[in-house]
This record gives sequence, C-alpha cells and structure tokens, in this order.
Amino acid sequence: MTSIQRPPLAEQVARVRAKRHWSTPHRSADESLATFLGWFSIGLGVAEVFAPHALGQLIGAGSFWRLLPLFGAREIASGIGILSNDRPTGWLWSRVAGDALDLAFLAAASRADGADPQRLEMAALAVAGVTGLDMLDSARLTNASSNRMPMLPAS
Repeated sequence: MTSIQRPPLAEQVARVRAKRHWSTPHRSADESLATFLGWFSIGLGVAEVFAPHALGQLIGAGSFWRLLPLFGAREIASGIGILSNDRPTGWLWSRVAGDALDLAFLAAASRADGADPQRLEMAALAVAGVTGLDMLDSARLTNASSNRMPMLPAS
C-alpha cells in the first residue's frame, strides 16, 4: 500500500483561500473601505427589508416607510456585489446612485403624512456622509484601475 503525500499545510491553506470567493482576505489594505461599505450595505439592507416600519419611524419617514424594503434589496445587492468581486468599482458606483435615490426619498418623505422633519434632516446628513465615502472610494478605485498596466495576451 502506498502512502499519499499531502502538500505542506501552508499550500493547503493558500488553495482553500483561493477558492473561498466570499472571504475578503484577498483584498489589499487600500480596499478595506470598500469591504466596510459592502458590509454596511448588507446591514442597512437587512434592516430595511426586515424592519422597514421601525426604521421608517427612526428616520421620520412617515407613511413613506413602505418603500424601504425595495431600497433594502438594492443595498443587499450592492453589498454582495462589492464583497464578491476583486474589482468592485462598478458596485461602489451603484452605491453612489443609490445614495442619490435615498436623498430624493428623504426629500419626498418630508411631505408625507406623519413625517418628522428633524429626524429626516439627521437621516439626510447621515446619507450625505456615507455618499462622500462612497464617492471617495469609487473615484479612488476607478483611478487605481485606470492606472494598472493592461494585461498582454499570452504568446
């Protein structure tokens, strides 16, 4: 009976990490903001999908809270896209577009029945802050990808 030679443990670990598409250890340090934004998107999306009324009350959206599950689905999709791609630039730009929708939603909600203008203003400030992070990281990763050397076909 012949014994089977196993590769060294470090090689086995490297193979497992290469196959695990959902993990983020492959991300460089300068992509940590993208990773944070991906997880933030998923967390916010889950809250919007599973607790839209409570979140609507928290932000003062009045009767507009019924739209939050749709926004939550968008947030979850963006988060998954960011975390599952080595180059999540497009997904980060989708967050910027989503932020514009969120700000428009908050402006429209201010005219809804039961709206709380002070809470909506705070929510808009929070969205504006996250929009700044989304735009910063989207632009940074766009510039980084345009500065990469193009891959030449193998001869």
